Amino acid sequence: MKAVQEERAAAMAVLRDRDQGNTERLRGKAAATDAAIATFRRRALSPEAWGALRGPVAQRLRMLDASFGGLPRLRARIGSGTTTPLQAMKGYDDAVGNTARLLTTLASVDDIGVYQQTVSLLDVYWSYDFMLREDLLLSAARFGVLDGADRSAFAEWAGIRAHLLAFGTQGVEQDIVAVLQQLTGQVGLQHVPGDGDRSEVLRARPEV
Repeated sequence: MKAVQEERAAAMAVLRDRDQGNTERLRGKAAATDAAIATFRRRALSPEAWGALRGPVAQRLRMLDASFGGLPRLRARIGSGTTTPLQAMKGYDDAVGNTARLLTTLASVDDIGVYQQTVSLLDVYWSYDFMLREDLLLSAARFGVLDGADRSAFAEWAGIRAHLLAFGTQGVEQDIVAVLQQLTGQVGLQHVPGDGDRSEVLRARPEV
């Protein structure tokens, strides 16, 4: 998941400024993603592992593998400049979202308390990815201006982020809630940027 997130960020930089440094950085991040995918397929999709999988886990593994399979086509569109930042983001988000869904499905333990806290932390991490999407979309926008489709996606991601974060702070021990509040409580969306706006998403980074 982290490899795809880093490649996605590099791709947004290329779509904003197609210079040699950004292009080479994207090439390196794509190679790192491919290496991570190869390891995933070797371990998770081996005959031994696949034979032990049933139901939702097997289904979500197939979905995740299919989303990885779409990355070469997405990279080609980014390389040729025939995709918008929002379209590219959605292509990468398929892989990130399917990874998060698979991890949530795998969080199955006998202790209900451990299960709830595990799922809650996954929700918080997923909400963090939606924050990254908002930031990347603003960073890739020409002159900081978002069009109608961009603003709609931005608002949707902000709502999902808040929803996941709210779920993530339920069902966990109070000491964990305190840490989550420290890490996320200062992250605030002021408003959805409109035409002519610059980067109005003010994020105070906590000291850790």
